[in-house]
Parts: sequence; structure tokens; C-alpha cells
Amino acid sequence: MSGSVGFPVRNWLEAVLVLMFAYGGFEGAVIPMAEATDPKKDIPFALFVGLGATALLYCTIQYVVVRTLPSAAATDRPLALAAGQLWGTLGSTLISVGALICLYGYLSAQMLHTPRLTFALGQRGDFPRFFARIHPRFRTPHVSILIFAGIVWTLAAAGNFKWNVVLSSVGRLFIYGFTCASLPVLRRKRPNAHAFRLPGGSLFAALGVVFMLALLSRTNASEGIVILVTVAIAFVNWLWARNRPLGKI
Repeated sequence: MSGSVGFPVRNWLEAVLVLMFAYGGFEGAVIPMAEATDPKKDIPFALFVGLGATALLYCTIQYVVVRTLPSAAATDRPLALAAGQLWGTLGSTLISVGALICLYGYLSAQMLHTPRLTFALGQRGDFPRFFARIHPRFRTPHVSILIFAGIVWTLAAAGNFKWNVVLSSVGRLFIYGFTCASLPVLRRKRPNAHAFRLPGGSLFAALGVVFMLALLSRTNASEGIVILVTVAIAFVNWLWARNRPLGKI
């Protein structure tokens, strides 16, 4: 519903933009899948099961919180307060500790797969070569890891949690949107590719692009500036790398 009656569409889109952070991250699981035994078969199954289980868990938590804490929208820590209503101080403490563990797990996963992506780009010549450097002792892409850790620290110091959540979601929107837009093109170029094929995939891809654009319309000025700066850096890097010959690292 829109207007003064009911819940405005813009508010719903802003809520979905924040939820993108909670449900996102599954795209990172496909980065190390070259090492899996049968990624073409296992990835679709794992993604569908993972998203379904996550949705069920979140809906259950939401139901419990709303039933336990009718004024949940008036606080910025509804889970801790709901746990306090059920189990007292111990419950609130356990929820807070659980939140820290979840955040640690999220950052650990990001540190695992994101530097691998920049490492691969550097190795192929699409990023500066130093991103592909391997530590002589630990055999890890240490430069990519340190640069990514520095960026995460800078964003954490520059803004609050909600600002970074929305910024992360907006970054994912670009990934999801371009992935959806590329699907029809890849299907035409590789019609006989042996991979998971969803019936009506092109229609879902088009709807995905439209939905991504609608969500992007809900970003504010500060988030838009960060995204524009990132896009500008990426464009300059593309101009630098497009005619660069692929040589040794």
C-alpha cells in the first residue's frame, strides 16, 4: 500500500534493503567451489536449502519476538529484550554473545572468500599485480587480505552499523543485478552448457533487475557517494586493465 493509508511502499523497500544484508552472503559460497567435487550439482541444492532454512529461522525468530515483545519496533535491541523477558538477564547476555559470534563468523567468511576474488583478478591482470602476491611462508594472498581488512576497518570506523549494513546491501544489489542481466546473454552464448537451468530463468532475471533498481532508489546521499566513488575507481581500473597484456606475476 502507498500514501497515508497503510504501510508506504518506500518504507517496505527500505526494510527489504536492510534485509538484503541478513539474507545475503550466499554468493560468497560459490567463490571457492572450484575445489568442490561436483559444484554444478551441489551449489543449486545447497543455495536453495540454505536460503529456505534461513527464511524459516528468521520468520520463527520474528514471530517469537513479536509475541514476547509487543513494542519491539520501539527498541534497537529487540532480540536481547525478548530473551530477557523469557530467560532474564542470562538470556539477554546469551543473545548478545551470540550476536558477537555471528558477526565474527560473518567477517571470517568474508576474509576467506573476498581476498580470493581480488587475488584471482590480480592474477588475470584485471587488478594490479600486487593483489596476486602469495606469502612465501603461509602461501596465502596476504596483500589482498590486508587491503580488504583495511577497507573493512575504515568503513567500520567511518559509519555506524546500520549505515554499513545498507552499504553492504547496496553493493550486493550491483552484484545481483549484473548477474541477473548477464543470465539471458550467457544462455544465448552457451545454450548447451551442462549446468542447473531454472525454467523461465530469463523472466526471473528481468524481474530481478527491476527489483534491484527499485531497491537502489531507496539509498541516501552518503551511501550514493560511496557507491559512485567505488564505481569511478572500478571504471578507472577497467580503463587501465583492458589493454594490459596478461604476463607473469
